[in-house]
Amino acid sequence: MTTTKQTNTYLANSEELRFHIVLNPGTECNFLAVPIDGKTITASIINVMYGDPYMIDQNGTMGKTLSVNGRISFNTPEKYQEFDLSISNKSDLKQFATPTIKGWNFYTDNLHGCTNLELLHLCCRDMGNSSVLTEMTKLTELMISTSEFTFNPTDLPTKDDNNSSVNELKRFYVTAGDYTDDMKFSIDGFSAISEYLTNLELRGNYYHQLKGISGDLSVFADNNALTGLFRIDYTSIEGDVASLGNTSITNFQATDCYLYGDLTDLPGTCNRFLYSNNKADTYFSWKAYGRSSKKVGNAAPALLKIDNPIRIVGSDICNMLEDLCVCTGGDSRAYTIITNDTDSLLAKYRVGSDIYDTLIAQGVSYLKINDNVFIEKGVKIEASTNETETA
Repeated sequence: MTTTKQTNTYLANSEELRFHIVLNPGTECNFLAVPIDGKTITASIINVMYGDPYMIDQNGTMGKTLSVNGRISFNTPEKYQEFDLSISNKSDLKQFATPTIKGWNFYTDNLHGCTNLELLHLCCRDMGNSSVLTEMTKLTELMISTSEFTFNPTDLPTKDDNNSSVNELKRFYVTAGDYTDDMKFSIDGFSAISEYLTNLELRGNYYHQLKGISGDLSVFADNNALTGLFRIDYTSIEGDVASLGNTSITNFQATDCYLYGDLTDLPGTCNRFLYSNNKADTYFSWKAYGRSSKKVGNAAPALLKIDNPIRIVGSDICNMLEDLCVCTGGDSRAYTIITNDTDSLLAKYRVGSDIYDTLIAQGVSYLKINDNVFIEKGVKIEASTNETETA
């Protein structure tokens, strides 16, 4: 059953949140509701049109009305179900994720008054704009999984002389999916809060891209708090990787973005760089001992895992291999490198060189540079005599 009806906006001034739920056979749906300490929030199934729906909490308690404090699921139906969900006392919500499946659009204006929210996850069919966030001064985690919500980073409350009690946003996620087409905002708007962010994830995919998200990595140049997963897949974000040098990220993933610079400018904590860009032949550089000089505490940095084929300036190939030799080893690492010149490498490091033994000891199981394979299955081999690629 398909409908375009939308939830009423009169609830904006009410303590009730209401959602219209439509579940086809086999459809799973859940929501999250956690109250602030000492308060009670009740969820109720009302206005049942079809089926016999009920809720199940994390303890296995079932019912049409439950006192909620965590993740709540609806029974997975064998037949079509349609009903309303009512959630009481919205001003007492501490964490809230809207139902993952809804039959009608939910206006986020109805979230006005949720001033105690610390975590908010907007799911499918949630529509509105981020002006509703300005009063959520305790918000530290925001997740958006809907394209109907217009987001502007400057709507986020920030600390100043008049708002010293504001909790800065620390974790921000956008996940593309069936209900997310192409959000449009610039990460440059994070400039007022970027130094506080610890986690950033903009997860587009091949079918649901986030090319409307733009901006430059330089907005994070002064951020030393960023430690969590940093990914900007299928966005239009670009910039020099050196802008991340002051962060403490461990995992950087960027698919179909435009990045450039010296890979040794990534922080010593970063042990994975997953990058692919089919639209530009960008050659990254690699300074001599630029990475191995970055201590992580008292230890050397870990080997930088580079999952996809990477383009490295030919004259820097030796710098890269020598640098990796003095980094901390890890699990199996495979490198496929494309370069505009391998002459310096082939002249300096023939197959008998100890450098390949050292790389193998550090966990390098595969090393291919253009058409030349130097390490395979953890064993050094004779480099092929094929003409090297000059891509």
